[in-house]
Amino acid sequence: AAVARRFLGAAADDLGRALQLFFDGAEVGAPAAAPPPEPNDADAAELQPSGADAGSRHFRVRCPYADCGRIYEVPEWDLRCRIVRCGGAMYQGRFYQFPAHAQRGELRAWLDVAEYRGHVWEGWPGFVEGCGRPFRFREALDPTQINIGEFVTWRDEAAPLGPADADP
Repeated sequence: AAVARRFLGAAADDLGRALQLFFDGAEVGAPAAAPPPEPNDADAAELQPSGADAGSRHFRVRCPYADCGRIYEVPEWDLRCRIVRCGGAMYQGRFYQFPAHAQRGELRAWLDVAEYRGHVWEGWPGFVEGCGRPFRFREALDPTQINIGEFVTWRDEAAPLGPADADP
């Protein structure tokens, strides 16, 4: 959502122009630093918002699954090991990337559990984006291009036969 707002702002709220800027690889202003956590969620390490390092570069990535193909922006911070799960949850104005190494059951539990250390997160997970399936990037990512991931299994192993291997 923040990425869309940046591109819309750069295009003076012209949706067609904003999409053109996005797909042309235009550089628009860096995202604003995330506000500090609310006092009641300071101890929720698992709920650290995506892009915790506000100074990091951002990369556009595409989910390799044909029935998803989601294109989104990921901060370098969330790509440390080049393995991701497609998408995450938009909760109270912040985007929380799916846990990078979660297996299918763990990812579902992450979405289902609205309590952490005795605090109930009303409305969790909010709006869920992406298919949640695993993929990786073998090569270094290019910040000027849309980077397309390759399939891996839920155990983060190579899936040479493609989606049938990766997500049976």
